[in-house]
Amino acid sequence: MGMGLSRAGAWSGTGAVFGAIAMTTLLITTFSIKETTQLKEEPTDMHVWQWVKLCFRNKPFVILMVIFMLGGFAFTVQAALLPYLIQYQLGMASQLTYIMIGSLIMTGLFSVPAKLLADKIDKGPTYALGLALASITFLLAFFFLPHHPTPWVYIVAVVLGISFSTQWVLPYAMMPDVIEYDEKMTGKRREGIYYGISNFLTKFAFALGVAVPGWALQWSGYIPNAAQTETALFGIRFFYAVIPAVAMLICVPILFRYPITRNSHDALRKEIAASHDPKAGQ
Repeated sequence: MGMGLSRAGAWSGTGAVFGAIAMTTLLITTFSIKETTQLKEEPTDMHVWQWVKLCFRNKPFVILMVIFMLGGFAFTVQAALLPYLIQYQLGMASQLTYIMIGSLIMTGLFSVPAKLLADKIDKGPTYALGLALASITFLLAFFFLPHHPTPWVYIVAVVLGISFSTQWVLPYAMMPDVIEYDEKMTGKRREGIYYGISNFLTKFAFALGVAVPGWALQWSGYIPNAAQTETALFGIRFFYAVIPAVAMLICVPILFRYPITRNSHDALRKEIAASHDPKAGQ
């Protein structure tokens, strides 16, 4: 191993490096958050299921959950099938790590530009542009990636990494907006129930995204560690590219018409502030 480390030592060192990075980013987040004024609210006698039903009367929240689930499903499916595509379609198994790292680096680098673009043209349209770019890239990959090694897969990985930056930034930036929309509806802050429902639904989408590739491989006649038939290769390409592309394309027109814009959100926050302090809305 490099640097004179054994395999076990190398893995331990890798874990220590990534642990330090995670700890640093979490500490930055923790100490940079400013606490909001705590509102005094009386305990409610409404049953929890009534609160859940009320969440689904929040139209922006319902729309966002559809986007969350379709986007999460699409991302999980393609991530699960990427190693099969690289190994059996392209014959580049030894380069899988580099392809994935390149894509992840581009996702990280373009997270800030995605946020800046959202500030300029709104969150919904920016998210839609990212998903549209990913969908087009998937469809091009489905039709044009050859059955042999090609450097074009690096271009695909880079473009997908750029487009996925919106998937990792904007859904979580849009969630607080729907909670404030709910506050206008109910007069209460209910972050807990919203994030609980969101986590449940997205985990279900992720679980389905893990299961579908397994079913796809079985249906297409995949044989582990062997040369694949044309049917198996088609199944890998189809479920890697076409299914995620369709899921993402469904989201695009919905996001372009997303009801919470920067202007409407500013007006909403002023209205909420005025309801707590009449002087704040003036």
